[in-house]
Amino acid sequence: MKKYDKIVFVSMDDTAGSPIADGIMRKLSAGRELSIASRGMIVLFQEPINPIAITVAERHNVTLGHRMTTAFSENDIDDRNLILTMTEKERDMIYEAYEHAINVYTIQEFLGAEGDVKIPFGGGEEEYKEYFDRIHILVRLVAEKLFTEEREDEDSNRK
Repeated sequence: MKKYDKIVFVSMDDTAGSPIADGIMRKLSAGRELSIASRGMIVLFQEPINPIAITVAERHNVTLGHRMTTAFSENDIDDRNLILTMTEKERDMIYEAYEHAINVYTIQEFLGAEGDVKIPFGGGEEEYKEYFDRIHILVRLVAEKLFTEEREDEDSNRK
């Protein structure tokens, strides 16, 4: 039995990091029953995703689409949801704002590492390409971890 039904990627404003992670995970989990979402901790009004992030993602065959930013809310918290933030600050904000928060980790922490994935504010296409590449590696590792655990659970249930 799989552990999570939904993965929610969270960045500060939902304009680059979390949409990139969302797009990559959607591609990696195609054909699986897994819902993917992207949220921001501080979204005062809806706005489009960062156009540089969209361009860089499209060059890697990852579609971010023309969606608008979405604020993180209590509806994103569930024991069947995995919430992965880009930074410790976002993780801590969730735990401080929602007393029933569960399954909230930085993306690095979930993989057994430390550190933040910081957005290259004011950076150009090259900086966003490096940012994309870093997120791609991390999301691929998250997918491998989740899908391996899922297979192992299925195998143990058959025995």
